[in-house]
Amino acid sequence: MRRTRLFGRAYTITVCRDGFVGSDNHFFGHVAAPAGVAAVVKLVDDVRPGLAIDLHEGWDDGYYLFVSGACGSDGEATTEVERRVESAVIAALRAEGARASSLSELVPNMPEEHRRRLTPLGAERLAWRWDPVESSPWGVGFLPYARRWGMAVKTEIGRWTALADRVRYQTAGSIAAVRAYGSAMIQSRDG
Repeated sequence: MRRTRLFGRAYTITVCRDGFVGSDNHFFGHVAAPAGVAAVVKLVDDVRPGLAIDLHEGWDDGYYLFVSGACGSDGEATTEVERRVESAVIAALRAEGARASSLSELVPNMPEEHRRRLTPLGAERLAWRWDPVESSPWGVGFLPYARRWGMAVKTEIGRWTALADRVRYQTAGSIAAVRAYGSAMIQSRDG
């Protein structure tokens, strides 16, 4: 499409009467959420998942892992389960040959609002800090919304990565996350 520049396509943006402007992924918890987002909100609130995985398209040809803003002050995951899941996802993506993006590669493409919310937690992990859903003046992304009920991770695979590779990376990361989470839950239950 002409004049789409970096994006190479047009994105859906919603403008609300209260002045909020955002993509669908920023309407979780917003009263005027588009129908598709409202359906996912209802599903998440009904199910209350212990683990939510947000599979996202990223900025370049690498990957990065967003973790919830609930990390400890030292930037580490707050629970052993979170550490195990994050490590499993990163290991699976590396094993598939995915290249990790550096924050310096991502920053030139991100709006200022996004940059203010990011905290680098190492080569492949970024903490994404949003206001809590209850105190956000508008909606939030899926990651912080789902974090209300349990652990949430978001893998972003670069949009310039071939589609078949993106699918392979996201599948491997998701399977690793579910296995690590399930194993940790069984271990904690069995003591």
